[in-house]
This record gives sequence, C-alpha cells and structure tokens, in this order.
Amino acid sequence: MAWVGFDDHSRNLGKTAPNRNIEDDVSGAESGGKTALPAWVEFMSLALQDVPVQQKAVPNNIVRVRIDRDTGLLTNKLDSSSMFEYFEAGTEPTEYVSEHVNESVYSTSSGEELF
Repeated sequence: MAWVGFDDHSRNLGKTAPNRNIEDDVSGAESGGKTALPAWVEFMSLALQDVPVQQKAVPNNIVRVRIDRDTGLLTNKLDSSSMFEYFEAGTEPTEYVSEHVNESVYSTSSGEELF
C-alpha cells in the first residue's frame, strides 16, 4: 500500500511546478492518489514482473449495458450521468430513462410577448 497525505483529508497537499530535469514529472495540484500512484505502479511493476498477465473472460451469461447513474435505467448518454454495469442476462434493465425537457421554458402560460 502507498500512502501520501494527511490523516485529515481536508488538508491540501500543496502544488508543484513542472521540472524539466525530472523524467515523468508529476506537477500541479497534488492529491494522495496522484502523488502515491506513480510509486505504487513502479513497485507493482517490479513485484509482478515474472507473473504472467491473465485475461479474464466475461462469462457468456453476463451482459454489459450503459445505465443512468440516478435511475438505473438504460441510457444513450455518453456523459458523467451514465456508466456501464454488468448484469446476469435477462436481469438487465429494459426501459430507457426519459429525456427530460424543462417544460417551464415551453409553458403556455400568459406572459410578455418577446417579438
């Protein structure tokens, strides 16, 4: 395990400026993950160098679908409101999340005419 930071997560780790003399320099606003990750990756690369890479196949009865994070329904959105999730075939959602349009913009209430 690699740990960089404070016990109090609200404390900032600070910022670093780019250094052209350092290969693979990590600069900018620091965080535990950003700062600790390179050390962890280097350690694990050495620790596992003689271990063969294993590709895990997804079982035939498992399907992957894109769902809406809030509702769990299917979606076609490609932004952060969606994610891929795995389901046992036949248990995945079948309905799509409705695309909400802010109806207040199109309301028929009387108001000042713009043109």
